[in-house]
Amino acid sequence: MPLFGAERSRIYREKMKQNPAKYQEYLQLERKRYGKKKEDGNVKVIGDVSKRERRRRRRYWREMKKKQPLVPPSPSSSSHLTEKKKLGRKRVKREKSRTYRKMQNLEEQLNIQNNEKLRKRLYRANQKHIDPNSPRTKVKLIFKGPNSAEKANKMLLFHNVLLEGIKKKYKLNKSEKTKQLITKGVLCNQLLKKYRLQKYAKTSLEITQRRIKVADQNFSLTRKTQKTLK
Repeated sequence: MPLFGAERSRIYREKMKQNPAKYQEYLQLERKRYGKKKEDGNVKVIGDVSKRERRRRRRYWREMKKKQPLVPPSPSSSSHLTEKKKLGRKRVKREKSRTYRKMQNLEEQLNIQNNEKLRKRLYRANQKHIDPNSPRTKVKLIFKGPNSAEKANKMLLFHNVLLEGIKKKYKLNKSEKTKQLITKGVLCNQLLKKYRLQKYAKTSLEITQRRIKVADQNFSLTRKTQKTLK
């Protein structure tokens, strides 16, 4: 029965493998031939083909890789590898233990810091004196007590009426000195600065920052002169 071309090539390669020198020459010739084909453009690399062809080639390579026989390692190399593996495992264990100890120390430090922070916060909360007559406390009591909606409505109405009255008086007044007095009395107030309402008051009354600055400077100068006179 005649042999096919693939079978004849396989038999030829098997015979060639029996002679290592000839087999190496054969491999070199095959590499040169493949390189020449690639230079001439007869063989396309995977980057030059379409996506579909790439998938087909990679699937073929995976199948061929699965069919390759596993070469058992030699005894010398296997013993060498096992020693290396043992050393590597010991090193990994040491690193894991060091990392674990470091994490434990960091967690303990974090717990100590959190406990200290909470202790200080509790101490400050206990030492803090809540003034029942402060504006913030009064607002909270209005919203907590009975008829809170009615009280809040009245408070907001009073707030808007007062703002409109001050704004109207400020705009209609032509005296610069009176305007400075209004600005100083309303906006250069320590309570507004304490509760961070100075910007809101400035926007509501439509008073410029320059006028507030001038009034604040004059107010500080008058206070200094009063202190020196005393």
